[in-house]
Amino acid sequence: MATITEHKLKNGKSYTIQVKANGKFVSTTIKAPENMRQAEITRYINRMAAEFEEKVRTSPKIDKQDINFSECAEQWLNAGQGSKRQTYLINCESIIQDLNKFIGSKPLNAITRADCEKIFIYLNNRIIETSRARLIKPIDEFLVNQKIGLVSEECGFNRITLQMLRKGNFVQIETATTLAKCLGFKLTDYFEIIKETRLYSKESKLKYRRTLNAILNYAVENEYVNRNVANSKSLKNMISGQLKEKDILSLLETKQLITAIKNEDNIKIKTAVAILFYTGMRKSELCGLEWKDINLFEHKISINRNSIFIPRKGLITKDPKTEKSKRTIKICNYLNEILIAYKNWYANEKERLGDYFNDCDRLMVLDNGNPINPETVNHWLTKLLIKNGIRKVTPHSLRHTHITLQLRDGVSVKVIARNVGHCDASMILKVYSHYLAEDEDTTANLFDEKYC
Repeated sequence: MATITEHKLKNGKSYTIQVKANGKFVSTTIKAPENMRQAEITRYINRMAAEFEEKVRTSPKIDKQDINFSECAEQWLNAGQGSKRQTYLINCESIIQDLNKFIGSKPLNAITRADCEKIFIYLNNRIIETSRARLIKPIDEFLVNQKIGLVSEECGFNRITLQMLRKGNFVQIETATTLAKCLGFKLTDYFEIIKETRLYSKESKLKYRRTLNAILNYAVENEYVNRNVANSKSLKNMISGQLKEKDILSLLETKQLITAIKNEDNIKIKTAVAILFYTGMRKSELCGLEWKDINLFEHKISINRNSIFIPRKGLITKDPKTEKSKRTIKICNYLNEILIAYKNWYANEKERLGDYFNDCDRLMVLDNGNPINPETVNHWLTKLLIKNGIRKVTPHSLRHTHITLQLRDGVSVKVIARNVGHCDASMILKVYSHYLAEDEDTTANLFDEKYC
């Protein structure tokens, strides 16, 4: 009989299911889907426990000496379903497919450090070939009597992609091919195809190492092997390339952005960009905000959920990235004023549109009231930057800029980490302190003006 143990977490509950088979205990941890009542959760957990017990008892016994890397990786993925982020696991599945080409069929106890080194020698020399497409003439003739939303839905991508494509932005070749097939025109008649090659980035190679390390750590924990042969500093050091610098706005660009926010007429864009800049909030956290999270009287915002888009699954609402990401922050008077104006506009739009408006309580919504795709925020920010002659950056760059500005102003690192939902306060200084170099002259001048 399976044993079920309940664990209370800050963001809900998890359940460990344990089954004894062949003299050994096998366990898995799961979380119940959101928005379930307690009675439904109980039935769900009991059903999962019964299925897990059946799977364990009917599975053929595997000798630890025989289990290979591919089998262990699959076990690790399954074990992480209840405790790890879905987007993380999806990325890991792709990485594991590549790792399996090298060591997938190899028994765990036969994998050596040399095997791991071969993987990263390959990645250091790996050339990535990409193809992008850009419209060379309008496709409006194919869109007559068709709504952008319906066309993008039929093609399987969001309407922001179609809008950006029509404006001359590059898109993936798969997107262009799908659109051409959907609308019935020849790809090369309307698209310019650009082929590019580049070396694999260091960030990507480090993801491979972290995934490999996690799987072999899992193997050690389950006593499949005695040690993790990938957990060595020398292996990490052999990964070539430079980590990409964080894109942070300069002091001049920051002043230009503040002016752009103040002069923006589109209240949606103004509010979204202001929230990102003045709070350091993640894009997914912004898209997950609901009106019940906003306390305009006390000038506070609570971050309780993320809204993300997963290909083939659509928009997903989930818990924040980490435990510390779930937080309540105090906001400045100016941002509070913007939110008051936006709430009044929102209420008027809701009344004007009536039944057409789907009241989902989210702050950031489409014209019909449905939650926005987070990529829409990128589109809004790009639109504001281009209009004001500011170089293009991502929403996450505003988070980096927010953190750097607070460091410049002498805000406690612990306070910054808490406000932006960062797990490790020491990482704030480690990652961002060297971006303050441009303040050296300012600091020297301060002493000349005040203390000399």
